[in-house]
Amino acid sequence: INVPGRSALELKKWSSNSARLMADIAVNDRACDLVNFDDKEGGMVKVLGLRWDPVKDFFGFDVQPVSKVVTKRSVLSTIATIFDPIGFLAPVIFHAKHIMQQIWKAELGWDDPLPTDIVQTWRIFLDDLPVLSRIEIPRCLSTSLKAKVQLCGFCDASENGYAAVVYLRVTSASGQVVVHLLGSKTKMAPMKTSTIPRLELCAAVLLARWLTRLLKVFGDRLIVDEIFAWSDSQIVLSWLINPHTCFKVFVSNRVYLVRQLAPSCQWGYVRSADNPADCASRGLLPSDLVKHVLYWSGPVFLMDPVATWNMSVTSMAIEQLPEAKTISLSVQIKPEVEWCSRFSSYHMIRVVAWIRRLFGRARKQRYTAKNSTNRC
Repeated sequence: INVPGRSALELKKWSSNSARLMADIAVNDRACDLVNFDDKEGGMVKVLGLRWDPVKDFFGFDVQPVSKVVTKRSVLSTIATIFDPIGFLAPVIFHAKHIMQQIWKAELGWDDPLPTDIVQTWRIFLDDLPVLSRIEIPRCLSTSLKAKVQLCGFCDASENGYAAVVYLRVTSASGQVVVHLLGSKTKMAPMKTSTIPRLELCAAVLLARWLTRLLKVFGDRLIVDEIFAWSDSQIVLSWLINPHTCFKVFVSNRVYLVRQLAPSCQWGYVRSADNPADCASRGLLPSDLVKHVLYWSGPVFLMDPVATWNMSVTSMAIEQLPEAKTISLSVQIKPEVEWCSRFSSYHMIRVVAWIRRLFGRARKQRYTAKNSTNRC
């Protein structure tokens, strides 16, 4: 605090969940008092719409729609006001982006009136948007020195796009298990139609990138013992098990990338009903996200011991998988020919004549030059 002050760079708006630290900060330099019940924000510290309560130590959101006019410009402006760098609100933002993609497909101008069905869908979304203020996300991950830590990721895809969700599973020394949502990543499906298995594979790549990024962020501050990943696509899991050289370029490159990004990751199968990335790949309204227990807490089996998890994958035969590389072989079969066809007719006549003469000699027959010629 004092070092920047010597250069006339005094740090202001300090905030902390530690009362001892805040006691050493001048009142004028604090962002807000720890116990300020008269504040309209209830002691919240706001950063670009993302709120932090220093007393309860949780994150929250404050999203209010600004424009009542529904145009392409106002829709994009509203989506941009939702500040969610970690991805807690990924299913809601994905739903809004899907509406925006429909507007792009309609090829409308920035201020042109939108179709009635899109306007109704967007107004329902706007009316539901203030519900996000109810969300409270604990900041602390409750890790300890002797705790066992696992990264658990899930990926899924739909016709609209694909998503990846990651949880931190912490097992204390006493055996108590706590699961924390670390964040989500989503991407819209391309305008050009793609197959569901390809989108599912793109979701696996997105998850591998997200896991790698989290490992770099944690660094030496948090040692991750194991990494697990799940997908509800048997085709993708079979692609990841088999050599990447057996498939076409699109699949081969992405299978190789997943293995390079997360070589120690253990992949398993999860049912769609237990996959928390399913809602993120389809989109949710804010009111649905608030009460979506599977998304916030993860599937129930994460609370069970790791030894009880079924991580076995039933691999499909390569010839049954899509995108398998076709191998063509050109084989030339030479027909069988008689040995005598290798010689000229004149040579064969002379050979046959000498053979018959040999047989005659063996029978003690005499041949004159004339007789030999007539016989042959």
